[in-house]
Amino acid sequence: MNDVRPAPATPGKGSRYLFMVLLGLVIGAAGTAYLMRMWLGKPDSYDHAVMQLMGTKNGHLNEALRANRCSASDALPALQTMRALANEIEPAFADLRDDARFVQHAGQLRARLDAAIATPPQDCAALKQTAARLKDACEACHRDFGH
Repeated sequence: MNDVRPAPATPGKGSRYLFMVLLGLVIGAAGTAYLMRMWLGKPDSYDHAVMQLMGTKNGHLNEALRANRCSASDALPALQTMRALANEIEPAFADLRDDARFVQHAGQLRARLDAAIATPPQDCAALKQTAARLKDACEACHRDFGH
């Protein structure tokens, strides 16, 4: 007997068209979102990014306090990063960079960070004081400008 097998089914063009339609929808949605963001004038989230990183590094100081890891080598990396980020405060907040109070707040934060780096905390009591001074500087600006 002859064994007759049916020929394998070939995929129809319908699956290719469906794939192309779905791909077009995804690309179209991404392009629309990009254009809407551009047209609405939404700036990049530079200001939010600077504040988010500053908050994260402040959180690292608080974690060090909770973990009783309060030596200078534990605190300095966060303090140095915060100091570098403090240089970005005025550029990140373009609408406020000419406001004298805002510039004063940013300068005060930088001065406190400079002091903390020049004389890094050696124990948890000193780190707690440093963290409190930095928190006060941040809160003063947030109180005045609501960011």
